[in-house]
Amino acid sequence: VRERAALVMGRNGDALGADSLRRAYGRTPSYNLLDAMVHLRLPEAIGALRAVSKDGTGETMGNYSLSWYGFVGTPEDLPYLRAELQAKATTAYRRLDAAWAITRIKEDAEAAAFVRNEARAAFRKLPPGKVDPQAALAVRYLGTLTDSESVWLLEKIALEASVGFYRLTALCNLAYHHRDRSPVGRASLTLAS
Repeated sequence: VRERAALVMGRNGDALGADSLRRAYGRTPSYNLLDAMVHLRLPEAIGALRAVSKDGTGETMGNYSLSWYGFVGTPEDLPYLRAELQAKATTAYRRLDAAWAITRIKEDAEAAAFVRNEARAAFRKLPPGKVDPQAALAVRYLGTLTDSESVWLLEKIALEASVGFYRLTALCNLAYHHRDRSPVGRASLTLAS
């Protein structure tokens, strides 16, 4: 229960419990505590994340997301993330997380192209009421990219994707991240409602 509370505090940006969180992670490292530290962008988070990345064992290693590097990573982490992106044995989700994290640390054409390519899956025909979780994640990640090709694709998804969930995700991203660079973004709040 305490770990879940820490996770909620971290994801909501409530830094009041940061000292308690640091102590708890020092006593018993876990996925939820590390997730909370990452979302609070605590300085200790990147060291802990690098440690579990190299360790390769335990509950935390099996569950942590490469996307966390997008919150706390530095250019020092780019070789590791690029290796994960290019590794064919890495799962598609993990490659997508690595690509997004790279784009958050540094503008990178290859990583942005990978995210765009995955987001194009939003145009696949699916049975009514179905959502492809990987495509949904890609559309969410696409929403933070600022290059013109990514913004154009996000607008296209917002207006033309057959699955409403993808359209809504794109519209919300346009409204939040791209109001200044997209006419669709400026109109997104009305379109979303």
